[in-house]
Amino acid sequence: MSKKKQKTVEELLDEALVPEEEQPYDVPANWVWVSIGTLNNIVTGSTPSKKKDENYGGNFPFIKPTELGDEKNVRDGSEFLTNEGKEVSKIIPSESTLICCIGSIGKVGFNNFECSTNQQINSLVPKKEILNPLFNYYQSITPYFQNELINRSYATTVSIINKSKMSMIPIPLPPINEQKRIANRVEELLDKVDQAKQLIEEAKETFELRRAAILDKAFRGELTAEWRRNNANLKPAMDCIEEAKAKQHVTKKQKEIMGDELPFEIPDTWIWVRATEVADVRDGTHDSPKYQSEGYPLITSKNLKNGKLDFTNVNYISEADHMNIGKRSKVDQGDILFAMIGTIGNPALIQEIHNAFSIKNVALFKPYEGIDNEYLAYYLESSGYVQPLINKAKGSTQKFVSLGKLRDSLIPIPPLDEQLEIKNSLKGLFEASNKSNALLEKLDSETIKQSILSKAFRGELGTNDPTEESAVELLKAVLQDHQQEK
Repeated sequence: MSKKKQKTVEELLDEALVPEEEQPYDVPANWVWVSIGTLNNIVTGSTPSKKKDENYGGNFPFIKPTELGDEKNVRDGSEFLTNEGKEVSKIIPSESTLICCIGSIGKVGFNNFECSTNQQINSLVPKKEILNPLFNYYQSITPYFQNELINRSYATTVSIINKSKMSMIPIPLPPINEQKRIANRVEELLDKVDQAKQLIEEAKETFELRRAAILDKAFRGELTAEWRRNNANLKPAMDCIEEAKAKQHVTKKQKEIMGDELPFEIPDTWIWVRATEVADVRDGTHDSPKYQSEGYPLITSKNLKNGKLDFTNVNYISEADHMNIGKRSKVDQGDILFAMIGTIGNPALIQEIHNAFSIKNVALFKPYEGIDNEYLAYYLESSGYVQPLINKAKGSTQKFVSLGKLRDSLIPIPPLDEQLEIKNSLKGLFEASNKSNALLEKLDSETIKQSILSKAFRGELGTNDPTEESAVELLKAVLQDHQQEK
């Protein structure tokens, strides 16, 4: 019987290279496109029998998808094999790329230690003479490669991409030295992105602390101290309150308030009043209206965010339920909403109402004449107001502040002109911070990372040396060596 004729290096090369019409995008001239299976031994893991206790409880890491994806390096396994378990498992050498191929397709990790995996993981074991291990890992987390994994998968009960389909994914192959430069550059840039992300988070925290400090100064009269000295003939704060309520305050309430332990000192021209002196304070429904797929939005505490209403995860109720709730707590323009449960506070001043809505577990402040609603909204945000309420709140799982506590809460009231001055000062101070914060919100670190990875594997990071010998020559040499070994 005649022996099967060996393929020539040129024939093997022709099989290994991806035809030009199938190449996903252009790469530098000295790069080539090859299937990932040409450059890696792909190993599908397996699980040693759980029925044999002697397989488990040793020191050899057994990796599952839960150990992948959070960061580059694979964490130690939650399970470990004994020598007996290791012998019946598939050993994955260090510096391999582990990819989840069932369920959470595309979760990836790079192992710095020898291990084995379960059957939900395909491991790319690079042929190091032609493929840099870190280059291998980083190309596996590019948007292009991740999309290929999804597009080539199929679904039964869960999504699956098998070893055969994974091995056919085309990847760009630069010269080996360029691979190393790309891997090092990507690692350097991604590290800087992570550092920038941390700085952004710290900056956001600084904004919040600075805002809290400014609010604290505002409601102690410190922001307007000089303004007060230049406006000594102001009408007293009492004139800000409706005459009937002012008389009630003087005759009944002042002694009660002065008998309380006041939150902090205020200027002599200001007065402390209870919330019911400056606003009609109500709350939303105590019932549980039936939710439906459309209708009137029901705003709850979770929908108050950063001084605005968030309709993203809102529930809807019928017109009848909406009308019923509206009899008790109809929301109008200029009202202030205040979260009563969970994260207490987060006041939102209603500037405009485009569509009617109802409220539940949310307090409604309707400021009286003579009280600037923006001044009041700023104060309801301050820690000087919110923290005492949190301290008095009930509940173990979720804190809850009652309507009675809100109605009895204390509010510092300056003369109306000073309320307006405080409001305008706060607006001016916060405007620049808000713009900076908005810019920071747009700096999406994940998008930046994906852009870096996309550029890296297109040869656009400035690392490519066009004078280097083409990767095709390296590929030829490796194919020839493997042919001779056979």
